[in-house]
Amino acid sequence: MVIMPNYLPRWLLRRLIDLYEKFKAKEFSFEDSKTVLNDDSRVIAIILSELNKAGWIDIKPDPSSPRKRLYNLKHIDIIEKLRLIKIDTSKIKDKVSSALEEAY
Repeated sequence: MVIMPNYLPRWLLRRLIDLYEKFKAKEFSFEDSKTVLNDDSRVIAIILSELNKAGWIDIKPDPSSPRKRLYNLKHIDIIEKLRLIKIDTSKIKDKVSSALEEAY
């Protein structure tokens, strides 16, 4: 049985795509996510918790340290499609901006 992930607000979707662009299907740590997302530790904890609750990441204990966790993105194919949509919309935004500049 396949469980579909839940909807994400835009701010969280941006972070999910950032994590995907860096790690794809590789495991990553909390510290790894801090370097990619460039946020405060408390914000990173919220992001990872919300992604987990929504069904977008798996969390497992780090074998090297029982207090640490390892994260893995789920639904890679869906994230890739969302990333492409984000890229396409940014291209459209750029085209609209350049067309407006030319017109005025």
